[in-house]
Amino acid sequence: MNQKKKYAVIGGDTRLYYTALHLASLGLPVLSAGSELLEKDKHCFTEADLATALQADTLLFGLPFSKDGTLVHAPFSEAPIPIKTVIDHVSQNQRIFAGMLMPAAAASLREKGAEIIDYYKDMPLILYNAMLTAEAITGILIGKLPCALFGAHIAITGYGRIGFYLARSLKTMGANITVFARDPIQRAKARTVGISAETFDALNNGKASFRALVNTVPSQIIRETELDNLNPDCLLIEAAGAPYGIDADAAANRKMNYYLASGLPGKYAPESAGRFIAETILRMEREVTMYASP
Repeated sequence: MNQKKKYAVIGGDTRLYYTALHLASLGLPVLSAGSELLEKDKHCFTEADLATALQADTLLFGLPFSKDGTLVHAPFSEAPIPIKTVIDHVSQNQRIFAGMLMPAAAASLREKGAEIIDYYKDMPLILYNAMLTAEAITGILIGKLPCALFGAHIAITGYGRIGFYLARSLKTMGANITVFARDPIQRAKARTVGISAETFDALNNGKASFRALVNTVPSQIIRETELDNLNPDCLLIEAAGAPYGIDADAAANRKMNYYLASGLPGKYAPESAGRFIAETILRMEREVTMYASP
């Protein structure tokens, strides 16, 4: 890899700061812009104005690239960073890494001749992110439940990547886990490792005695009927993205303990999450270079 290549980390949350820190620790020249409000070790990389940073060989943006389709996600920037400004400054032969890049923005950047790579389409990184999310949820359960996880009956709706890691983690701590999943294959996977698994309909079969319910399904499945079949003191943790799986308004009306657990890797383990992003970017660059070679 060309050690003279300049990287610019633009915006993003604390994960991207640690991404920059990891890259700089490898001796790579790293510029930082759009995170002026974040306290950080400025000796490891160079602070730059936005226009200068946007001239770097490789531009790194956060996860997600944008939350509204208009501004770059930059919660620690002194001023908003319009996506249009980025597009206007991008030139040919630049390489841009971003997470969950919106198709319209990606198309506009490609029109300027830039190479666009969405690093959150990388399956190893997705798995690392799910693992960190599950670990954070375990910590939330420990902090918010008045009882030990050992012996506690906990429901997990959905058995995808987060559900898998979470169920495994809680099971090793002695919790009594029941997974609820629509897909019979997911239910079979849970049962083959000794975890009880039911359909979503089973949530309505009598009063459930769960101490906590963690939702990982990004589609509303825990509505009024399901909430009425839970203990009033059941802790509800929403771990899915919008449109979410738990009816938060219905939970509030019932005065149930509801916790929206979004963006957990960035909140609970930003150093690890940032390192995983940096390692993913470097690996993807090596792969791009390898496949581009004659």
